[in-house]
Amino acid sequence: MVTVQEKKYCCGCAACVEVCPQKCIKYTFDEEGFGYPEVEAMKCVHCGLCESVCPVIAKEKNSVPVYEPIEGESKENFTHRVCESERNIPAFYVAYNRNSQIREKSTSGGTFSALAEYVYERGGWVYGVVLDQNCKIVHMASNSWEDLALFRGSKYVQSEQQGMFENIKNKLRQNIMVLYSGTPCQVEGLKRYLGREYEKLITVDIFCHGVGSPKYWKKYVDYMQQKYNSPIQRVNFREKTYGYNSACMAVYFKNGKSSHKGHDDDLYWTAFSKCYIFRPSCYCCKFKTLNHVSDFSIGDFWETDELPESFQNSNGTTLIITHSEKAKTILMELSSLLAFTSVDPNEALLINGGHMPSKLISSSSLPAKRDDLFDDLDRMEIDAIVKKYMPLSFKQLFKCKLKPILYKLGMLEKVKRGKKPK
Repeated sequence: MVTVQEKKYCCGCAACVEVCPQKCIKYTFDEEGFGYPEVEAMKCVHCGLCESVCPVIAKEKNSVPVYEPIEGESKENFTHRVCESERNIPAFYVAYNRNSQIREKSTSGGTFSALAEYVYERGGWVYGVVLDQNCKIVHMASNSWEDLALFRGSKYVQSEQQGMFENIKNKLRQNIMVLYSGTPCQVEGLKRYLGREYEKLITVDIFCHGVGSPKYWKKYVDYMQQKYNSPIQRVNFREKTYGYNSACMAVYFKNGKSSHKGHDDDLYWTAFSKCYIFRPSCYCCKFKTLNHVSDFSIGDFWETDELPESFQNSNGTTLIITHSEKAKTILMELSSLLAFTSVDPNEALLINGGHMPSKLISSSSLPAKRDDLFDDLDRMEIDAIVKKYMPLSFKQLFKCKLKPILYKLGMLEKVKRGKKPK
């Protein structure tokens, strides 16, 4: 019987809930808004299936290494050490969607859209994360091209996906192609739930810093709707309003108003980027390795200066990691939709780490006052919470005000890259 002795040992994939033959495990939400399994002990027959599908338990049993930088260690040394420790390093590619409109509307380079098109063309189903009509972040199943726009773009909140795994298994048993995207732990939960490989299953995990609290997200939604006196119509968590390297949180309201703010001044993105609202398991993530059970891992590739000229575009590029022969074959078949070139894994990890070790191979740091923030969440307004725990300095406030001006003058990208405008 699966038990959550410490919350840091549960990633919330819900595989245990779906696999239980007695349906005696329910998904309950705690005071931070995260879901955890709760077993009705009297109904449990101790079959052990719930424990067998848990991806965290599997990692613990197999002693999967968790990489953390040594105090004072440079990101270069840390990255090199991880690459030396890993066996069978997968192939790394940088890619972008040849359709400029899709690329512009995507979080990075539009690779997921190409994969979805590949599956739709073959009569398959796509399972991905969307913002529903109630502004909740949920997994949705679709076999319609019209839904592709809903899947496009990252959503930095832990998704609800109860019932998805069983639905996927039923599709695969009917020999229907399925594309499933999620966090690395969600993909591994699905794979363990299925218990075998399926030729027509394609899995994609996204580069993950951590998953945000659904409760904090709801608090944000309620605050924004009250502030703008209108229901939210749609949200783009990383809109390229000011260019790819200066993406912002874009919130659109039914009354025609909108909000465009960055990671320093948006009330949700600030808390997310500073790692305050992650699930407890995210601070000691068991899935920070180069080798994943998914077919693809995808995320941003930030620096393109050393790549061929066609990749040097401010509209975004995707770093693709292929973990299976299936993934390599599909990538080659996508050459009409995607432009791509291979890159050195070590260099890619350094670039995507920025000033810190890459979040592909290291967990996010736990803020000292994270628990205090959640203690305040029920009794304080969200703007007061951000002001208390993540106050803006005068310099940061000035930069937030200056960003739109620099963008209009065509100087923002040059300033971001440390170049003097001509």
